[in-house]
Amino acid sequence: MTTFDERALASLPEAAGFTGDLRRQSFADFEALPMPSQETEEWRYTDLSELELTFAPYTAGGRAENLDGVPGEVLEAAGEIGERAGLQIQHDSDVMVTHLDPGLADRGVVFCDLDAAAASHPELIERSLHDLVPTKRTRFTAMHAAFRTGGSFLHVPRDTKVDLPLQTLTYVDADGAAVAAVTAHYLVDLRAREPQRDHLLLYTNQLLATVARRHSGVDGQDAFNRWIEDMELNDPALFLPRLRNVVDVLVQDEWWFDRDALQAALPSD
Repeated sequence: MTTFDERALASLPEAAGFTGDLRRQSFADFEALPMPSQETEEWRYTDLSELELTFAPYTAGGRAENLDGVPGEVLEAAGEIGERAGLQIQHDSDVMVTHLDPGLADRGVVFCDLDAAAASHPELIERSLHDLVPTKRTRFTAMHAAFRTGGSFLHVPRDTKVDLPLQTLTYVDADGAAVAAVTAHYLVDLRAREPQRDHLLLYTNQLLATVARRHSGVDGQDAFNRWIEDMELNDPALFLPRLRNVVDVLVQDEWWFDRDALQAALPSD
């Protein structure tokens, strides 16, 4: 059983332009391709035999006309960075809002989400989307192409200079955030030393509590303890493989370092 089925595909926001055909073809490839095997080089460290694709393919994040419609906690995560030429905020699966300096837009700079670019500038995006990592490469790349929503697109014409930064923020408060938060807490508990240890443990505890509140409306210590147990976040033997699987699916073999060398340097105990 999987939640990545035809009904989930039909419930996604409407695909723009050429991405509709791409979505349908990628879904057919996803259904036809097998789960990656450890017998292949890029997956030899990852056992996917117990990976269940039963999480939500799409988590609505909402849309906003301007920053006034963006939740306060999301804006807080963006922080104060001074002047900027543009800002894009993605909340879970949706790009909520994008702003670009009108002067840059007049000079041909395009800064928007991928679906808006597919609709308004297909000549810029169609030849490049999924070019580096083809959709048929594995079952997961096909799944990504079929169920992708959101994402950032930037085009700066040749000889055009952008003096101020363009900022993108992706704010996730769905299931993956819980695994990331408890892993941070586990690492602090395992490796941190005084005088920073107590402060970092307090911070990661607050981080976990925030995820629990936003994820499941958890309020109070008893409810928090039940949430930790229900989510299987109380055993690193369970949550660390989940984080590893997520990272492997995202990165595949595009590591920025020698993974084999790092694996060999780790202590056996």
